[in-house]
Amino acid sequence: NLWVASNSGLFKVDPTHMKFEKFDVCDGLPTNSINDLIVSDGYVWLATMKGLVRMPEDHSSINASSPRLELRNVSVNSQNNDHVSNLKYTENNITFKLDPIALRSQGHARIVYRLSGLDGGWQEVPITENEIRFLALAPGEYVFEAKLLNEDGYESELITRTLSITPPFWQTWWFRILVALILIAL
Repeated sequence: NLWVASNSGLFKVDPTHMKFEKFDVCDGLPTNSINDLIVSDGYVWLATMKGLVRMPEDHSSINASSPRLELRNVSVNSQNNDHVSNLKYTENNITFKLDPIALRSQGHARIVYRLSGLDGGWQEVPITENEIRFLALAPGEYVFEAKLLNEDGYESELITRTLSITPPFWQTWWFRILVALILIAL
């Protein structure tokens, strides 16, 4: 491995596989500015303005710990409501409030979500936007799914919530049949 000290952290380069790893304050270094380094007896010794750092030579900067994402609450028309399985057609403004937990990511994690039944494609927002809003949803069946990805792509468990918005009575099949029967009778 080739070790490179810089003002933006420490870089570990594997020239045979062309792999790069960066170590910085997110990985526990006291500062990103590395003044000097030496590799000796399986350790990398770093000289910084904030002290001497010893790191194992085989240490990895990859964050393999899965983050956590929790559903704090669901709001329907700005009112807390955890029962979203049978909503009226006027109750169609839905907000999901999420609690993302990815401490080591330092703001570099992201929330991905989708609403099956609306578009089905995954949308991505930064971890700081922990409220997902859907305004003026049409009547129908929906499935909300969300997960948290850390800076290295490791995922949290998937959060799933099913929504059902009933149509107004004039859009139901029985009302249309009733109107057709009345028109035929006339």
